[in-house]
Order: sequence, then structure tokens, then C-alpha cells
Amino acid sequence: DKYLFIVDYKSGSESFDPEILEYGYSMQLPTYALLAKNSKEFKDYEVEGLYINGFTTTSLKVAIKENEVIPQYLKLNGMTIDDRDVAGKFDNTIQDGASKFIAGYSFNKDGSFKKGSKIVSREEMDNYTETVEELYRKANDLIQHNQFPIAPKFIKKHNPCKYCPFKDICYVTPEQKVYLDENKEEQEEGEEDYGD
Repeated sequence: DKYLFIVDYKSGSESFDPEILEYGYSMQLPTYALLAKNSKEFKDYEVEGLYINGFTTTSLKVAIKENEVIPQYLKLNGMTIDDRDVAGKFDNTIQDGASKFIAGYSFNKDGSFKKGSKIVSREEMDNYTETVEELYRKANDLIQHNQFPIAPKFIKKHNPCKYCPFKDICYVTPEQKVYLDENKEEQEEGEEDYGD
């Protein structure tokens, strides 16, 4: 069987958030999946897990519990296929109701996944790849037609303007900013504090 689990370790605090993928955020892991899908070596593989883990100086200082198989900061953090048999081929620690290696992969006594488990269906996993491919095609089409619309998207404390090196010459107006959260007023007030 050809299964692919993609892991990206970063020196910083990062996470994969599929809910904001359609807005052009959190695209790195699905981009890797798209590249694998279009490669000779991995084109016949099914992506079964997407994980991004951040190492920080504080995470490395956290004491490891005596009975821990793997430290909490090394556990895979992301989305895993909702098929226990497939996930078990990658992680043989899936037993006793939870994985010791994948964060958020745990079960009830009846075998169902616990509420809050980070699981997705085959259709959802494939949709991540399709979404980023569509975003790249749209962006390419705009570039080919010399269209560069100014519409920075603010969502979930993401501020696309925070680290922009062109602030001094930027022509963006308040009307062009797109607020995708319901709390637009709060975002506008705390715009300078937004993290990226």
C-alpha cells in the first residue's frame, strides 16, 4: 500500500488550519501534497496525514514525563485520515484509545473517534490539495493578465500587512481591506497587534 504522511518541522510556532485555506493561508502542507501528487515518485500515493510542528526554545525546555513515549512537542500536530487501519500502518502506537505519536488522534471505548480529534475524511484530505491548486491557478491567471488586486485578507489574527516591506508606498485603502472574521471592529482596533 502506498500511503504518504507529510511532516514539516519548523523553528517557530506554526500550525495547519484548514479553515483558512481557501483564503490563501496555511497553504504550505497542502502545497507539499500537491507537489507529491504531481511527482513521478509519489503520484500513486494517497496523502493520509498533514502535520506541521514548531520547535521553540521553550518547547525544548519542557520536562519529559517518565511514561511518555515521545515528548509532547515532538508529537505530530495536524490532520490525520479517519481510517485507523491506514493510520496504524504509519503509527503502530495507536492502541489503548489513543496514539502516542499523533496529537489529537484518540478513540472512545466503542471505537469511534473522540470529540475534538483532528481527523478528516479521504474527501476532505483530497480537497486540501484541490483548493491550493485552484488558488495557484487563479493567481497565475491574474498575473498573466497583469492584474494585481489590492485586497489584503484579515482573519483569525492574521495580518497580511504587518511585515510588508512596501508600507511606505502602499496604496491600500480601508475599503480594500477584507475582514473575514465576524468581529471586524475588534480587528480594526487591534490591527497593529495582529500576528502573522
